[in-house]
Amino acid sequence: MRVRPIWCTGLAALAAQLVCLALPPAALWLLAAFCVAAGVAARALRRRFWAALALTAALLMLLHNLFWIVLQKPLEELAGTRASFTAEVLETRPSYSPALRNVTLSVNTEALPGRTFRVQTVLEDAPEPGDLLEGEGTFAPLAQDSYRLGHLADGVFLCMEEADVACTGYTVRLSHRLLALRERLAEGFVRWLSEDLGGIAAAMTVGETRHLSSSIRDTFRLAGVSHLLVVSGMHLSAWWGMWFWAGRKLRLYRGAWVISLLAAVLFAMVCGFTPSMCRSLTAVVILCGAGVCMRRPDGLTSLGAAILLITLSNPYAAGDIGFLLSVTATAGVLVSRFAVGRLAVSKTWAETHARRWQKLCLRGLHTAAVPLFAALFTLPVQVGMNLGVSLVSLPVNLAVLALLPFQLGFGWAAIALSFLWPGSWLHGLVLAIAGLFTKLLYAVVAWFARLPFGSVYVFGKFALFTVAVLFALGLLAWDLRLTRWMAVIAPAGAALAFAVYSVATAGMVTVAPVGSGYNPCLVAIQDGRAVVAVRGGKSNLAAVEEYLTMHRAEPALVIDLREEPPAELPMDEAGCVVRAADVGPLGEQYALSEDVTVAVWNQKGAKLCLLDIGGYTIAVGAGGGSWEGFGPVGTLLAGPSLPAGLEPRQILSAHLQYSWQIPEDCAWFYDPSPALRIRPGRSITAERSWI
Repeated sequence: MRVRPIWCTGLAALAAQLVCLALPPAALWLLAAFCVAAGVAARALRRRFWAALALTAALLMLLHNLFWIVLQKPLEELAGTRASFTAEVLETRPSYSPALRNVTLSVNTEALPGRTFRVQTVLEDAPEPGDLLEGEGTFAPLAQDSYRLGHLADGVFLCMEEADVACTGYTVRLSHRLLALRERLAEGFVRWLSEDLGGIAAAMTVGETRHLSSSIRDTFRLAGVSHLLVVSGMHLSAWWGMWFWAGRKLRLYRGAWVISLLAAVLFAMVCGFTPSMCRSLTAVVILCGAGVCMRRPDGLTSLGAAILLITLSNPYAAGDIGFLLSVTATAGVLVSRFAVGRLAVSKTWAETHARRWQKLCLRGLHTAAVPLFAALFTLPVQVGMNLGVSLVSLPVNLAVLALLPFQLGFGWAAIALSFLWPGSWLHGLVLAIAGLFTKLLYAVVAWFARLPFGSVYVFGKFALFTVAVLFALGLLAWDLRLTRWMAVIAPAGAALAFAVYSVATAGMVTVAPVGSGYNPCLVAIQDGRAVVAVRGGKSNLAAVEEYLTMHRAEPALVIDLREEPPAELPMDEAGCVVRAADVGPLGEQYALSEDVTVAVWNQKGAKLCLLDIGGYTIAVGAGGGSWEGFGPVGTLLAGPSLPAGLEPRQILSAHLQYSWQIPEDCAWFYDPSPALRIRPGRSITAERSWI
């Protein structure tokens, strides 16, 4: 296997940028100096390959710090200042309240003359992309929550609070026209097909996800194919492959590369230039350029060049989950091709298989190897980002990959006919066929999602350790030419690790804030049964339902701490619902298990829920109040108000800024996605996010 310098450089760039995301800028200077020293030493030892990688990592760390000093730091220094500005609306998305919208603005302000930058804000009026705004606002740093890396990957480094704006005009850009076109096409799918099928078709065909219901998202997530609902490199590859195949069938050799490239660019323009789409499009451009120039295209070189270009343009793109999944899945597909190709030329394969069956067997192996290697390569990202791992992702990917080209082809054929002959019998026929393939695809996904143990949520560090061990064994087997034994060792090792994990975590309680970082709900899960303390609005409830679905847990006890709760909760049918407003001053107690008990109090409008987990207490309150006499508690979940008199030893928070002061002798545990793992009566482990 030959060395590919561009691929290796791109891989080193991705690893270096991930390290940069986890370390403060001051530490990167020292780490860059260490990499330079390591590179010089490797050069002296005539290890030119390792010297080049070390020096590349050092250069990228220095460029990351330069990016922070020149571009990011001046913007962060604006935090806390109020200034007048003019802005253009780039994007709008639904917020936690139907009356509000999350808006991305391109801002010009006198506080930073000659500089245009992006900010994130929430507005009451519903502006449209392209609106020109003028007003005043207070700049603030991005919230330290799970959305932070996504904002940074999009080039947003500030948010705006208390914005007072007025619309002064409208500008027409190509991006706005494409966004309007995307919404129009999505509405066409929803209008002609049913709400659910139209939402799925719109998401997979043009990348518009606003019409997807929560049940559809949960079904695809449980089956391990949630990436199908976000247009990414897989969709672009299928679309490009259809046009390239058609060009080859028409015997257009160079023309096939040109036609497929133009089709890929059109697809990306309509669906939007997400980090994953940019990565795939860059690789396609390089691949088609090599084909037009009659050069042998190389997938790994194209992938490495795409990684290098994107991470250089924005170092924070490396932290985007979609980008990481796209890179690892593409690398897995390319490695699967190499593995099947190496098997095809092996002497053992030629001796043990008849020639007439070899081609058919190789096609079957390649079809099975693509989703298998893609799933294996994306597994470290899934467990590293604390995502659920689906045990049925391999068979469901095999099934849907065969249907995806047909769904895309007929979906775009329906789009073309909607412009040429709208409402004609041919348009209706093609739409019906596209809906049929969409329905078939959803039926396959739903069947796999209903399987027991189809999706599991494992402790990230343990899973990552297991994956690292199996990966090391795979490399060793590859070096010793014993790869066939990995077909037995890998499944057996994974099954053994899962059995050990199941035994070790039996009875363990996972406690986590879910929903808004400022006023989250509390969810405690033990052996598939959950206690939910509800605060906040509908967005919090939706986040709780998503969290429970991902962990395959049923809400056995729901404590509603709100002052005026609605008549019904979405979780009313799942278990016992206690409305704290109806609880007397003496309180009520409930038991989830022998180790977990719950007590609820209502004191003149102030509510308190206290979880006792093997003698360790966790409190969550609403409405403030004075709770003298309750004594110290182990952990308090932070919220808008601080219940007085509880004397918490630790405050658990997913938000940094509150109006109240932290009590003395109280530890502050902050993380964008914090969690506590409690083994009743034995141990307590605080879990932080990886990046």
